[in-house]
Amino acid sequence: LDGASPSTISRILSVCLTDLPMLMVDPFGNYFCQKMTEIVSEQELTTVLDCVAPHLGTISTNMHGTRAVQKLVECIRTQEQMRRLMFELAAIVVQLSLDVHGNHVVQKVLQTFPAAENQLIYEAVAQEAFKMASHRSGCCVVQRCMDTCNPNQRVMMLNPVLQHVLELVQDPFGNYVIQYVMALKNPPCETLVARQLLGRLQHLSKQKFSSNVVEKCIEHSDPQMFTQIVNEICHPGVLKDLLMDNFGIFVIQRLVQHVEHDPQQRVALFKLMQGQLLALRESRAGPRILQKLTRKSHALAEFLKDPGAGPSSGGGYADAPKGGKGGRRKGNH
Repeated sequence: LDGASPSTISRILSVCLTDLPMLMVDPFGNYFCQKMTEIVSEQELTTVLDCVAPHLGTISTNMHGTRAVQKLVECIRTQEQMRRLMFELAAIVVQLSLDVHGNHVVQKVLQTFPAAENQLIYEAVAQEAFKMASHRSGCCVVQRCMDTCNPNQRVMMLNPVLQHVLELVQDPFGNYVIQYVMALKNPPCETLVARQLLGRLQHLSKQKFSSNVVEKCIEHSDPQMFTQIVNEICHPGVLKDLLMDNFGIFVIQRLVQHVEHDPQQRVALFKLMQGQLLALRESRAGPRILQKLTRKSHALAEFLKDPGAGPSSGGGYADAPKGGKGGRRKGNH
């Protein structure tokens, strides 16, 4: 095929055209189909698309067919071809997105076509956002939608996701979507997510999946929200509980790391945590926990050597409960 003339390619296509849907799902035939889509003319590619489009769902969910369809998407050149594919794809977007092979076709379309041409995909995903965000394959498609959409389309995508924050942060796959939202550098969204977690931080910090989102809130919250998070986590009873928890300890680690390079916040936080941290020295597991905390925070290690040193009036968290203390921090699970 590499050295074939256009007329030869046309003759080959005319012979195998009706068999393309079958060839695309064949372990060997799919490579032939991929090559053909690369070398046919624009008009012939439209003919291929017309032949394959009615079988798009079946082919895309096949382990071999998905590669052939993705190559077809890459080779599409005109707006007419994009819209022809999208016409067939729109009705099966959710079905494909929840399939281990089909989701790669949807992601390829999102990455290849302009945002305006993907509108039908964004609308279909937005309508089933919670179902898709809490699915192994679907969550990847939701994130890819947010990657490729324009600002107005992103609002449409975010709204249904933000209505289910509490459910998603505790989901094995949904938590990745909320983490992704927190990384979009959209302050209103960051605040909205963090606000829904307030009052539940102790519980959420002790769970494998939601604790990752609590860390993201610590990293991305504005100063006012950060203060509220600190006050809740550093309540004596909460802090003690998290310090002794396998996942909570990582949240405290993240909190300590976050203030590492801000002297004012650091002193205020360490003073708030001081009582619980010093009390750990007297417990059996305390030295091990303190070692985890100080391993990534030189400032905390120095503070614990001489808790009375350092400025005690370096700002702080005005709303913190009196006597609030203790804490630690976390990395990715």
